[in-house]
Formats: sequence, C-alpha cells, structure tokens
Amino acid sequence: MPHLVHPHSSINSACFVPHTSFLLTGGGNDFELKLHDLSPQSPTSTTFSKAHANSVNAVHTLPHTEVVVSASNDTIVLHDLREQTVIRSLIATSIADVDGLSTPREQVLDCKMLNRDMVASCGVNHHLNLYDLRQKSKRPVYNLSLGDDNLNSLDYNHAHTITVGSSNGSLYSLDVRKECVVTDTFPHASSIIHVACYGSATRLVSSVDGHISLYDAQSEALNVEISVPGDSTLRYKRNAQFVESHNVVLCGSEDGHIWIWDLVHGYAHRNRKRFVVDSPVAEGRLVTWTGFDSAANKLVGTTANGYLWVWDRAM
Repeated sequence: MPHLVHPHSSINSACFVPHTSFLLTGGGNDFELKLHDLSPQSPTSTTFSKAHANSVNAVHTLPHTEVVVSASNDTIVLHDLREQTVIRSLIATSIADVDGLSTPREQVLDCKMLNRDMVASCGVNHHLNLYDLRQKSKRPVYNLSLGDDNLNSLDYNHAHTITVGSSNGSLYSLDVRKECVVTDTFPHASSIIHVACYGSATRLVSSVDGHISLYDAQSEALNVEISVPGDSTLRYKRNAQFVESHNVVLCGSEDGHIWIWDLVHGYAHRNRKRFVVDSPVAEGRLVTWTGFDSAANKLVGTTANGYLWVWDRAM
C-alpha cells in the first residue's frame, strides 16, 4: 500500500484531479510538483517542470480544465496539466500594482482556482488576493485585509462565496458579488488550519487543537464537532474531508491513523473506522493529507516522509 513518491521530502499538499484517476502532490524539501496515476496497482508518477524554490504549500485544479495552480513562498504558478510545464506565474502582494510601484510580497499558504479566469490566494499578513488570468499583470486585481493574523486556508463554494480560515480562530466568508464579509467564530477559538466548502452553506473547519467542526453558515449551527484522537497540538497543517455521498468525515492524525466518522449512526468511538499508516519512523506516521475518491472508492493518504498510501474499496 505505501509508495515512496517524494524521496527525502515531506508531502505538504495534495489534491485529486476531478473525474480522473490522477492525484497531484506538492513536496516540502524537494520543492517539486508531481502527478500520480492511481489506476494501476503501483502508482506511476510524473514530475512537473521545476517552478518553485521552496516548499509547495498548496496545489489545486478544477474539473474539465488543463490548468494546475500551485503556491510556494510569495509565488503562485500556473502549470499545463497535460504537458507538466509552466504557463505563467503570479506574485503575492499586500496591494494591487499601482503605477508600477514596488510593493511588499507575502508568503502564500493556500490558493484555489475559482474558475477558468480567476485565482484566489491567502497567507501571511492576513490578506486575501484575487487574480484575473485574462490580464497580463502578475499582481492581484483585488485585495482584502481580513483580521490581524495569518490566513491559512481558503475554499470556494461556486455560489460566489470565498471562505477563509485564520490563525486568530475566525472564519471569514466573502460574497464576491456584494463584496460583503461575514465573520464567524467557534467555541474553541483555536487557530483554523483548514476549511472546505460543501454546497451553499456547509463548512468543514479543522483547528490546530485537533478539533473538526461541521458548520452551517446560513443557520450558524454547529452540526458536528469531532476531536481527533491523540492530536491536541498539531505540528503540520492538515486537511479533513466531508464525503457527502457516504455522510462521513475523514481525517489523518499525527500518530499513524486515518479516521473515518459515520455521521448517520453517530460519531462516537464505536462508529468510527480506522486505517493504520504503519512506519518505523515518526515522520512516516504523520499524515499530512487525506482524501477519498467516491467514484473509485479509493482512500488516499500522504505522509511527512514522502509516502503515498492507497486503499481500494475503502468504504
């Protein structure tokens, strides 16, 4: 089940290529972006043209597109998915380029393609940036300061709302059409390290203290709150996923497990499922990303020592 795909490096980011058998991964120490075909028994990997000089903090693509976006340090790179080559790069700054003036750059912690023409990014210095790919400029066309701390994660629900998670424990939702921001806070008020959007209102929020919250942004109801066993203070930024087709939440831990909670029958101890990520070294048991492909019934996990774990018929 384990496959070494980033030798001598952690895997810092990953995402499925929708409606295909492929997975994208971004390396920590090797600064590489890779494409993996999960259809054979042993995944085959292709490395993209070198584009980053630091850890790949984020990678994302959309269905039915041949563009991949990745982020490292203060640079966002667009790649050709089919050719694995660089198309162009963007610069993360706190304000849009005005009269060609030089502006401070910021480290990007997450980025997403909103559609074929727009990219959003967030990171250090609490700014949300929007880029218009139809323009030649490398700089953002829209910039918004949110809170007073790092913005660690963002997602887009395709209903014109961008949701951003902050180290100050706040969740910011920007209605792009109205340019209106709604701020939500959670009971634990812990640093938010990952946020994912489902439908028009459902948000899955992961905190640095190991808590995962399923939240309804319209009713402001906290529908589910889960505490990941053994993870009271996380060392790595990690994700969680709500699998709507199976009504489960899944997440990796830093002690060698991927947990799946059944939300239909309750998410108590007896109603959770565990997959073991076994390794003789601590970094091999530290799960950095997890994902479930419903169409292929395939569970995937990545680790801090560069391994890719794949389980078929996981649910």
